[in-house]
Amino acid sequence: MSYTIEYSNQFIRSELGFTPCWLCGDNNVTEYHWVGGKRVERCTRDWCVFCNMLAASEDEIMDKLKSFCGGPYQEHWKRGGKYLDDAAILRWGKNGCGNAVPIEEVLYANHISSVRCYLSVWTKDLSNTTQLAGSVSTTKELDDWILAVRQYVSEHPEDHIYPVIDFPRDGFVRARPEDKEKSGDDLVILKHGKDYVTAIEKRDGKVSGISYCRDPKQAKVMTRSEALQIASGCFRNLRVVSAAIKDKPYNVVIRFGAGSDVAGNYFVSSSSRGFKHTWDARYAKHFPDEAAAKRVLTRFASYAPEIVILSSDTEKV
Repeated sequence: MSYTIEYSNQFIRSELGFTPCWLCGDNNVTEYHWVGGKRVERCTRDWCVFCNMLAASEDEIMDKLKSFCGGPYQEHWKRGGKYLDDAAILRWGKNGCGNAVPIEEVLYANHISSVRCYLSVWTKDLSNTTQLAGSVSTTKELDDWILAVRQYVSEHPEDHIYPVIDFPRDGFVRARPEDKEKSGDDLVILKHGKDYVTAIEKRDGKVSGISYCRDPKQAKVMTRSEALQIASGCFRNLRVVSAAIKDKPYNVVIRFGAGSDVAGNYFVSSSSRGFKHTWDARYAKHFPDEAAAKRVLTRFASYAPEIVILSSDTEKV
């Protein structure tokens, strides 16, 4: 069975409206891709504008999504290994519009100066051409291109026209709106995946190396302005996090009370293939507080999990 897989998305906000872009492809069409010096086969994927909705209003986007809903078919497309049903695609549109950002912020997050925009045009005789190709780096340039697209579409009513905003297919970083109340003098730390930046090396005034650690208590504190300057450099996928998390105790773990080979062990991590546990609390996942740990309890109720608060010399349940 053929179905669409979504790999990423980015809603762009401009003066003319919202433009929902998504990286997607069919599950039964493959391409070859170089990874770690090896040529591997994977499902194909390309950027396109969702339903050709260039600079649409939020109501228009939601109306389009609602037109897909209401029937027995509840597998609209796949994302993260799961099908999206009616409720999920409506959240997709609502959240996308709510988190939309200007094109400048998308380029900043991905360390690129511009993005290529063009039209893929198919005529009656099934010939394909590229039209209105150009580079866009500002909101004004994007809106100017959208206006040119609308003019082109009105002049070619018989053609099938597909607008493309061609972001990087691999390593794309989705940009999210910044809180306007945040100040450049706020104290923050930098995070990469599950690790925190503990030290920054500089050479000739430029960052030459970064050290990481899983323990947030050891993270290096800096101002938001300093952090953003480092995050916009050559080290990708660094996230700015409030330094307030260093003040949390991180002395809470989960211990299982039942289960073969599990009872008495501590929770480490979980994935789609199961979960990891350890007999030593030192190697367990340390949650920042009890509220964070409680989210795990309902997921593993059959193993009788309990919250354990660690102190320097004893455990408290």
